[in-house]
Amino acid sequence: MKTKLLCVALFVAVSIQSCKKDEDTKPSEGGTVPVIDHTIAGKWVGKYGYGNDNPDIYYCFQINANGTLKELHSDGVQSGTGTWTLTTTTFSAYTQFLPPLSTACRVNGTLNESTMRITGTWGYSPSVSNGGKFYLQKQ
Repeated sequence: MKTKLLCVALFVAVSIQSCKKDEDTKPSEGGTVPVIDHTIAGKWVGKYGYGNDNPDIYYCFQINANGTLKELHSDGVQSGTGTWTLTTTTFSAYTQFLPPLSTACRVNGTLNESTMRITGTWGYSPSVSNGGKFYLQKQ
């Protein structure tokens, strides 16, 4: 009897665990499945530029594993806050400068997993490209 009861309890425990949702994937409106890739969490430093100019202005994100980020000045002081997603190798982010500024920007780039470098374009929200080009390298 104890063996039968133990088997039932084990079956219930396994059943409950197997029904648990995968917290890393969430359906989106566009039918894609954004994945929070915890391996890209960390400090990313690079440069951005305006229009077609080569990026030459300091750019830095502190990317958090929970889908949020901080934009940082070169002295480490936070200048903005935002959110990010990674779908396959497409990195997208929304940032907004801290008050008293209210400028909001979007970035869209491609993650090269072998070099841990993101390159792409940025824009004044809602655009992802009307500002210029950028790159970020994981530190």
